[in-house]
Amino acid sequence: MAKALKTPGIRCKPGEEWAEVTDNYCISNYGRWYSRKRKALVKQFPNSSGYFRIKIWDQEHANGKQTFTHIKVLYHFGDCHGNRIPGDGSSLFALGLSIDHINGDKSDNRRCNLELVTHKENCIRRSKNMKEKKEKSKCHKTKNQIQTSQQRLLPTKSDSATCTYGNLQL
Repeated sequence: MAKALKTPGIRCKPGEEWAEVTDNYCISNYGRWYSRKRKALVKQFPNSSGYFRIKIWDQEHANGKQTFTHIKVLYHFGDCHGNRIPGDGSSLFALGLSIDHINGDKSDNRRCNLELVTHKENCIRRSKNMKEKKEKSKCHKTKNQIQTSQQRLLPTKSDSATCTYGNLQL
């Protein structure tokens, strides 16, 4: 499905390929959208769950149609193993399939970061990732020099504490 398309006015990344989604829009295997009408990249916005999408405007969709980037990348280019979505991509739920962002970053819609998995496998991976994030959370009480991992302690006025979550200091 992917082929060499001309995208004037933008610099392509190494190995970047483009596929035509509609007459006016193209998508790359890096998860970038290009508008032929405006001859520019299209800005994407996350929904409330953090998945990036754009609104496609064309003759079919006078009011625009929300389109998720990760679904279109997997549909046009396949996942990191070359697996493709059957049909038009709207049947994922009916087939019990999900798209996993391997590194857990929903804004990273590169083909190499997407994997077609069963819904069950995606839930297992998500809970595993949440558990790993929770284990990164640490607090170090400065008053008694007690270190506690896998437990989040909130400082009180009488006790000074420094809480960290990964590299973020709270």
